[in-house]
Amino acid sequence: MPYTQEELRNLKDNAWDFTIEAISVSSFLTEKTSKGIWKYDGQDIERFPLVYTPDYKYHFIPMPWVEGVKGPGIGEWIEVVINGIEPWGTCYLQILNGYVDVRKPHLFKQNNRIKEATLFCKPSRSDEKPFEMKIKFEDFVYVKNIVFDKSCRKIKIRIDSVYEGSKYDDTVITSIYTPGTVWSPF
Repeated sequence: MPYTQEELRNLKDNAWDFTIEAISVSSFLTEKTSKGIWKYDGQDIERFPLVYTPDYKYHFIPMPWVEGVKGPGIGEWIEVVINGIEPWGTCYLQILNGYVDVRKPHLFKQNNRIKEATLFCKPSRSDEKPFEMKIKFEDFVYVKNIVFDKSCRKIKIRIDSVYEGSKYDDTVITSIYTPGTVWSPF
C-alpha cells in the first residue's frame, strides 16, 4: 500500500460530498502493518474504497470498520450522525457489508460478514419518536439499500448475527453511504 492511513485521511477531492458528520463505534480492531499502525475504526467508512490520490491515480483502498472484541462481535455497533440541522437527515442508507477489496477478494470470505442487524434510528424531527428495524444481508458482495419511512439524523447499526469467516473472527463493514455521497441515487 503506497500510503499510510493518516496520509489517506488527509487526501482532499472535490468530487466527494460527505454527509456523515460524526461516527462512533463500540470497538475496533488495530493492526500493525509495514506502514505503521492501522486502525479499523470506521472513521473513513463513508469514503468509497476507490480513492483518488495526489499521484493522479485511483487506488482501491478499503477503510472499513472492523469490530475489535474477542469473538464475532455480536452486539457491537457503529453509529453515524448525518450532517445538517432539523429537519435534515436521510431516508436512505447503503451498506457494503464484509471486507471488500478487489485486490484481495479472498478477504471477503475469510472475515465475518453481518447476517442480521438491528438499525436504531433517531428521526430528524424532534417531534417524531425513535424507531428500529431489523435487516438481513445476503452472503455475497453487494450494496444493501435501506429505505426509512422517516428522515433519520442518527443511525446505529448493531450486529445481531454473522456469516462466519473461514480464517478470521472479525466482522467487517467496508462502507456506509448516505445521500450526497458518491453512490447517492438522489
